Amino acid sequence: MSIIKDANLITNEDVLVSKEAQRLLRCSRGVFYRGIKNGTIPSIRLGPRKILIPKAALMRMLQEGTKLK
Repeated sequence: MSIIKDANLITNEDVLVSKEAQRLLRCSRGVFYRGIKNGTIPSIRLGPRKILIPKAALMRMLQEGTKLK
């Protein structure tokens, strides 16, 4: 019997690692991590060194034209 009842699990296609998102945004490393820190770039921190970027949230941010501070 599975504890997980919802079939909508997050897959590798649903998230980007930092370098992939940085390349997509075409910004410097410093600007990218500043956006993570101030919450402008949506992110999920899994530990002190592991950050995932939800692809849907990032694409929504780009479509809305949100600017990095």
